[in-house]
Amino acid sequence: MNSSVVGWITIDGTHIDYPVAQAEDNDFYLHNGFDGEYNNELGCPFLDYRCAPDFSGFNSIVYAHNMTEQRMFADIALFKDEAFLQTHPTGTLILKDGPHNVRFFAYMSVSSTAPAYHAVFAGNKEKEEYIDYIFSDSKYTELYTPDELKQDDDLHILLLSTCTFETEDTRGVLAGVIE
Repeated sequence: MNSSVVGWITIDGTHIDYPVAQAEDNDFYLHNGFDGEYNNELGCPFLDYRCAPDFSGFNSIVYAHNMTEQRMFADIALFKDEAFLQTHPTGTLILKDGPHNVRFFAYMSVSSTAPAYHAVFAGNKEKEEYIDYIFSDSKYTELYTPDELKQDDDLHILLLSTCTFETEDTRGVLAGVIE
């Protein structure tokens, strides 16, 4: 349908089951559908333009609107409840090289300018600080420890982000590891 589609994300036990597009900026797919056409500001899920299109970077950030009737990323809010996170920790990210399991381990409520949205890392020290930030600023399960993630030389973190309407600037972010 569109060569800008870079993957498909599904989260078990939720309504999240969408293709993911990527543009040259983070504005285009806020207002346009998967076909690239304007769709009355509904947009579609999209990968941050600073992230590797094959999700091979240390951190990949996918954004989508929080829509009524549990559409787009509205179900991210379910993960505020630690029991929901513990009973729904898995998803699938389908990429050009095939399906990848995703294990979700943290939910954060942050501002749109929070360090969670850092996408380019200079080295291991900066990556370790980022992992510490996620664990210090989130609700999380015992699925992983910060030390376990820091020891993974091939770690790929996936963040799914949406508005939460708690304040104009608050975002819900679900963090997972792409396996």
